[in-house]
Amino acid sequence: MNDSIIARRYAKAFFQLGLENKKQQDFASDLKGLLNLYNQDENFRFVISNPVISNSKKKALFKKLFDGKVDVQVLNFLNVLISKSREEYLPDIARAFIRMYQEHANIQEVHITTAYEMDAALVAEIEKMLNNRSGKKSEIHTKINSELIGGFILKVDDSQLDASVSGQLKSIKKQLSN
Repeated sequence: MNDSIIARRYAKAFFQLGLENKKQQDFASDLKGLLNLYNQDENFRFVISNPVISNSKKKALFKKLFDGKVDVQVLNFLNVLISKSREEYLPDIARAFIRMYQEHANIQEVHITTAYEMDAALVAEIEKMLNNRSGKKSEIHTKINSELIGGFILKVDDSQLDASVSGQLKSIKKQLSN
C-alpha cells in the first residue's frame, strides 16, 4: 500500500477521534511537538525506524518519554501505531493530521524569510493583512536568512512570493544570460 495512503488513513481516523472528543486542537499541538522532536532528534528517529527494537520496548520508551506530556489519547494512538508496526509513518501521519486540522480550523500556514529580524509589530501587521485578504487565520513562522541581502520571501500554503534582493539579482542574471 502507498505510504501516503497509509498516513492519510491513520491521520483521518485519529482526526475523527479528535472531532468526536473535541480535542483536535490538542492532538494537533501534540503531533506538532512529536514532529519537531522527530526532525530534531536523531535518537528518536533511530528508535522509530529500527525494527530490531521490540514493540514492547518502544511502547515502554514512549510511555516514559510522553506520559503526562501529551494527551492520553495521543499516547494510545502511538501505541496503536507501534502495535501495527506503523510507527515509521508517524512523521507523515502527523503532517497529514496537521493539514486536516488547519483546513478544518480555517488556518493557513505562512512562512516569512527575511535577511534581518522583523519586529513584532510588523509581523502582526502582515498577519492582519493576510487574515483580511484570505479570510483565514494565519499561523506565521519567521526565519532569518542573511543570504537574501534584503527584502523577504513569503510562502502561504503552496504559493510563494520572492521579493528578496538576492531573488531579484538571480532574475536579472537569468534574463541577461538568455
